[in-house]
Amino acid sequence: MPNMDSDRLNRWITLGANLGVLVGVFLLVIELRQNTESAELQAAQSYITISHELDFRIVDDPSLITLFMTPPDERTPEDLLRMDRWYFGSLRTWENGYYLHSRGVLDDDLWSGQEAFMADMLRNNKDIRNYYEMNRAYFSKRFIGFLDRLVEMETE
Repeated sequence: MPNMDSDRLNRWITLGANLGVLVGVFLLVIELRQNTESAELQAAQSYITISHELDFRIVDDPSLITLFMTPPDERTPEDLLRMDRWYFGSLRTWENGYYLHSRGVLDDDLWSGQEAFMADMLRNNKDIRNYYEMNRAYFSKRFIGFLDRLVEMETE
């Protein structure tokens, strides 16, 4: 009889241990979801911060405004290099935003404004449009397809 009590006790201990494991797994899933959500919010905030930094750089550095207003035939090699880095940084930031949106990190409301801005810039700013056309190979195929469709939609 004592052996049966020992078996019964072992079964209860095993059941308790299994329930403890299940509770632990459940809590781990909750924590992972919270960490994922936190990382996504952090990525979205980082994207917004970088976008704002690009905009504010123009405000903070009047020479950039002058640079963009200088006729193309009057730009120095240094001007062209600054513009190259500016346009590349802008397009790379747009690409990062596209990636974050496609992964569900940037919501549609936030992204729709960015999308309209990109379409407007590519449609109305010859310099950035030419830069994009000449350097498109440096960006992901999905992003290139997105920009091409965006510009096509805007010109129709």
